[in-house]
Amino acid sequence: MTLKEAEELMFKNSSIESTTIQKRRHYSALALSLSLALLVPALSALVSEAKSKEKAASSASEITESKSASKAESKSESKPESKPESKPESKSDSKPDSQKTSAKREKPAKAEKKSNTDKAVPAVEGGKADQPLGVIGLPRPIAKMINQGRWREASQLLEARTKKEADVNRDNAWLAFAYLFLGKSDELKKLAEDCDKQAPKSPYTLLVKGFNLTLDGKFEEAEKLFLTLPKQFGADPLANFALALVTAKQGKASAAAQYCQTAVELDPQFAWGFRTLGYLQQRWLEDIGKAEEAYAKALEIEPGMTEAQDALVDLRLSKNDFDGAIDVAKSAIKAGPKVAANHYRLSQIYTEQWRLRDALEILQNAIDLDSTNPRFFRSRASIKSFQGNLNGAIADQQKAVELSKDKPFELIELSNMNVLAGNNNRAAENLAEAIKIEPDNQAAHDKLYRILSQEKRFDDMVAEGRRMAERKPKEVRYRMEYAYALAQAKRLDEAVEQYKLAAGLTNTDPEPWRRLGALYIGKKDWSSAQRAFTNALNINPTSVADLSALGFCYAEDDEYMKAEAAFVTALALQQLTPPNQQTGPSKIDLMRSLAGLFFAEGRFSDATTQYENIVMLTRNTPQSSFDMFMLLKAKAMRDLTKQSALHLQEAFQKLDKEQKSRETVPLADALLKSGAITEVLVLLPEDLSGVYPKHLADAMQTRAKALAVKGDLDQAIAVATKATELKDIDYEQKSDAWFVLSELQLMKKDLAGAEASANKALESYVKSPEAYAMLGKVALLKNDSKAAMSHAKRALELNPYYAGAYLLQGDAQMATGAIKEAKDSYRKAVELYPGSLEAHKSLLQALKKLSLTDEAKHEEEQIAQLESLR
Repeated sequence: MTLKEAEELMFKNSSIESTTIQKRRHYSALALSLSLALLVPALSALVSEAKSKEKAASSASEITESKSASKAESKSESKPESKPESKPESKSDSKPDSQKTSAKREKPAKAEKKSNTDKAVPAVEGGKADQPLGVIGLPRPIAKMINQGRWREASQLLEARTKKEADVNRDNAWLAFAYLFLGKSDELKKLAEDCDKQAPKSPYTLLVKGFNLTLDGKFEEAEKLFLTLPKQFGADPLANFALALVTAKQGKASAAAQYCQTAVELDPQFAWGFRTLGYLQQRWLEDIGKAEEAYAKALEIEPGMTEAQDALVDLRLSKNDFDGAIDVAKSAIKAGPKVAANHYRLSQIYTEQWRLRDALEILQNAIDLDSTNPRFFRSRASIKSFQGNLNGAIADQQKAVELSKDKPFELIELSNMNVLAGNNNRAAENLAEAIKIEPDNQAAHDKLYRILSQEKRFDDMVAEGRRMAERKPKEVRYRMEYAYALAQAKRLDEAVEQYKLAAGLTNTDPEPWRRLGALYIGKKDWSSAQRAFTNALNINPTSVADLSALGFCYAEDDEYMKAEAAFVTALALQQLTPPNQQTGPSKIDLMRSLAGLFFAEGRFSDATTQYENIVMLTRNTPQSSFDMFMLLKAKAMRDLTKQSALHLQEAFQKLDKEQKSRETVPLADALLKSGAITEVLVLLPEDLSGVYPKHLADAMQTRAKALAVKGDLDQAIAVATKATELKDIDYEQKSDAWFVLSELQLMKKDLAGAEASANKALESYVKSPEAYAMLGKVALLKNDSKAAMSHAKRALELNPYYAGAYLLQGDAQMATGAIKEAKDSYRKAVELYPGSLEAHKSLLQALKKLSLTDEAKHEEEQIAQLESLR
């Protein structure tokens, strides 16, 4: 893998390269962490190998870097190697390096024995040094490679040297460290075994074995082993660096930094040590000042060290020190003018400053030096997109695709450019190509799926959903995506089956059941929807969203008691949840649902109270006008007075156009019950083409009842009959239409017709309490009190708050002489519907029969008051 490929690999997690400070910092931190030997040797192998190959290939850069390095080398030649002040110079130390190695070659056994005594061992002693030693006790060419992070090349040279040497020495230790950095566990293990066989007591063998333990993750054992080195190794840079390694691995940041500090103090030309020290101080100890000094020192020694350049630029950018970052980048260009990456780094800084023209100019230098790097073209595409040159951006990104070995990543970037340009279908083609190369590329799949959905290409969406579901049959998310695609394509039965399969894959995620419930709601399959949301609640019992959905299903299925329980529980849960943690419908929405349920049940007093609370909470909000209308509608139905009807009409005028369209028929129905017949016929004229389409059947029923009250019964029956013949209405509307026709037929004394229509209503919807009540009235007129009582009980089973059923029950009880029971039934009707004159008059009749004079007198006063308001 080349450096270019490694750097491209680092970018795989970003969508558009280095376009913001945040993304630049993410890349720099990732590049630095990948190359840090102390923390991630296994991953470091990938990056360091790539970097070394690039540096080997960049001959022009090497020439430039050698010039800056020669100064440091000449300086080290003019000075003796750094040694502890307290350490006496041995005779061997005073000899030239070539003599020392000759002596070492002749007497390996003696050298080994000496290394395991308390006598001083030179910190810079190496193997057969056929060249003068440089920093960290290695020949200068190898030392330079280590300082520059060229671990692959350094290991190759060290392997060649150790093969020629008969003893275990410093070369072996550095080779072990290189293997550790590169993650070569097999090679390091063999090296440790060979050294242990050859010289088990050698300090350098201990170092090799310690590095092997470190690569195996046995950090504490490695630290203990390093601490058994002879005392004089406390003044050895490599030994200190080794301790910095294992303490860092154990999270001992301060200790690691101190060991690293000691290493660079012992060898001030140890550039890689300064770079590592900077990382520890910046990332772990958060001492930005010292980190900056350490990075700067590393660059002073090795001006071309990429890791230190990136780290120092990243650090200065984190402080918004753009000038400082630019200085580092320009220095890098000066040290390596032929290194394309140096120009690229500066262009990235300019991009973050939105100096786009400068960025393009510098980036062109990088491209001129290396026209095969896809990263450069990707970056230029990003800059051009910022400038609004989307065609140019797409052309550059297409070039990045052609050059890159990671084509899926570049194709995803190209799709982003096409989306920006409005070429969604072309973007989909890019993503499909990426998936063809890398079928499990999740980013490409997600983007393609989203684009297909936006473009309403549902067949293609189904195909992509099926592909991923088949590739990953055990993953819930892909099964759900497939189901969703089927639902969007209107293949609902297939979607249901796929959601069921998804639900079977998990017992911790309620989402498949939730989606399944939503599908059943769309199909008006309330029982199945209830089961789905109940299963969702079994997984997450405190879900407000699922509770409210379950309540809605119960309400639509006329399961009023269960609906009320669900809404009340959801409301209580929402109120107990802190505002910043609330999910699902809001408190106000739940209150509206509960109020609407009360209204549908005929509990107009309870609905009024609920709406009064809502209006108090929504005053001075955009919803206030509609909430006030709903409050006055509930009051109008409760009171059935002219005054309440007038207030309702005034509130209606304050609604917007859309709200008026939706509420015209409900308004007319409320006015009908309040006796405002003329107003109803104005709202619902003979031509009902202007009525909200879904309310046409209801409008015809309300108009028919108004005509009947006005005295035009035949016309009323004609309109009601047309309502029963309407197509494209749901079963409840069909049932209501037959019920209204039944009422009108009963008014005309057509008992057979009324009974037949009531049965038609039940055929359309078996849970209609109104239809059962109508059958009860017909039975009562036929003097069949028993049948009437049976129908009344069935109606109350379906809706225990239906006042009409209590009136029917009371009438049946009166017919059988059960006056006391009739009184109780009538009183219940009055409590439920206090504005009903019929209920009050029926109760008065029962009170008089029971000779309850005082109660009867009070009831007469109530009736008189109600009549005065009509």
